[in-house]
Amino acid sequence: MDQTQQLCGALCRAVWAKLGSKRLVWERMRALFYDYRLDSMRAVCEALFYGVEKPRPLLRIDTS
Repeated sequence: MDQTQQLCGALCRAVWAKLGSKRLVWERMRALFYDYRLDSMRAVCEALFYGVEKPRPLLRIDTS
């Protein structure tokens, strides 16, 4: 995370405290970028702290 966010952002500090180490924060953050499009650092921190639900694939059933 950006150092300013680490020092000043309560949500980013809460993520760091919850995960326990900067290394784990970075690993989880990197994993988010593989599956999700997050538009802001706040969205990234919220996803790390609260979690995100993966979208389920739409299945088409051929009824013909």
